[in-house]
This record gives sequence, C-alpha cells and structure tokens, in this order.
Amino acid sequence: VSVVGTNNTSKNVLFRSGVFTLISGKNINSKDRNSILIHSDLAKKNHLKVGDTICLNSHIYTIKGIFEGKKHETYTGLSSDLSENTVFVDYHSLDTKMVHKMTVFSKKETMLKQVQSLYPSSEYVVSKDTNAYKSSLESIQSMKHMIQILSCSIIVCGLVVLSLVLVLWLRDRLHEIGVLLSIGKSKMEIIVQFILELVFISFPSGIILCAFSVIKHNTLCFILSYGLLMSIIIVSVLMASLMIMIKKPREILSKLS
Repeated sequence: VSVVGTNNTSKNVLFRSGVFTLISGKNINSKDRNSILIHSDLAKKNHLKVGDTICLNSHIYTIKGIFEGKKHETYTGLSSDLSENTVFVDYHSLDTKMVHKMTVFSKKETMLKQVQSLYPSSEYVVSKDTNAYKSSLESIQSMKHMIQILSCSIIVCGLVVLSLVLVLWLRDRLHEIGVLLSIGKSKMEIIVQFILELVFISFPSGIILCAFSVIKHNTLCFILSYGLLMSIIIVSVLMASLMIMIKKPREILSKLS
C-alpha cells in the first residue's frame, strides 16, 4: 500500500479537490493516534469497517474512516500505485524512516525559508508547490469575470427599464408639467422635484440595504450600491424628461385633452 501520514486529512489536496470523498467515519486530525483511513474497495475486499483494527508494518491501526474515489494514477507495476491501495494514517504513528515526501500547509510566506534553512539542499529538496491550486484559481477568475459581466448587464437593463417606466410616468403627469412651467417653474426645478420624489420612494429599500450592510459589516457596499441607485435615478429622469422638457409650456398644454 501507499501510506500517507497527515495531521488533517480534510486539508489533503485529494480530499479538498473532491477526488477522494469520506463516506463513513471521520477525518484524521492532529489529536488522533494509531488511526487510519482506507479505501472502500480495500475495506470491501478485506471485510473491514469503521472501528476494526489492521496491522501495517507491525503497527496496529484502528480504522477511523472509509473513503472512495479515483486519483490520477501513473502505474509503475506496483500495487501501491492504485488509488484503492492508498491509506492515510495519523502522522504521529507513522514510521518516519519510510517517509520520502513531506507536505507542509502554512499561511505564513516565511515558512518556506524557515524549512529550507533546516534542511540542506544537498540532502533534501524543499520547494513550494502551487500546482494543485492553479486550476481552482483559474476557475475563480473566470467566475469573477462572469459576475462582472452579469453585474454590468443588470445595471444597463435596470437603467433602460427604469427610463421606460419614467417615460410613461411623465406622460401621465404631462398636465402637471405644463402647469408648473406656465406659472414660472424652471425645467431644472421640475426635474429636481421628480428626482427627489424617486429618492424618497427609494428610502425603504435603502433602509433594508443599510441594515443588511451593517449586519455584514460592509458599509462601503451600502455606499456604493445606494450611490449606484441614485446615479441610475438621475440618468433615467434626465433621459425620460428630455423629449418633454425641450418643448415650450404652451406647446405642452395645447396637446392636452
């Protein structure tokens, strides 16, 4: 078999990527001693289950969990190359004389240099391996790009739809616009009035958004989102008012029934 010693099987790249999936029992953690995880096929062939004990290199291990899956294999003629013959044991119970590769997980960028200083390059090869996460990073970047495109599409659609709704809304208020213009109200004052009305209508949604942002501790999100809404309102009102505001008050009133 191929023996993998670990302090936490859930952090192993084969489990994190979903190649191996735990179907019974629990993952090995740093507190475990004499624990082992075996493949479901190996367990089935040997009539083993969680809680049973097996002997490996004269050492007794208790089966803590059973997993399934198939990794990318490079078969060299040894049975240990097969996924079904891969086992995971807690690092404390591993015979360190058999170790030929060690993987360290750390959030500290200085960890690599510290390990390199402990092990001379003439005896050990210490390097940083990020290949397992490159594909995940590419997927995240692609998803981020799709979200950006979708967000821009939603903003444009919102601007267009709101503008069309406001055009109909302003047509229903055509008489009011004509009267306001005839009594001396400037076009800019009328536009500002319409904008203020829409801002007032947006207050309930703004309050909900503010409460959600406070819960998530993201005030910047509220400022940007509400600022975007105000921008859409202003642009939409200007676009909807353009065709009406270029006309004279007498021309607007003459078209009223």
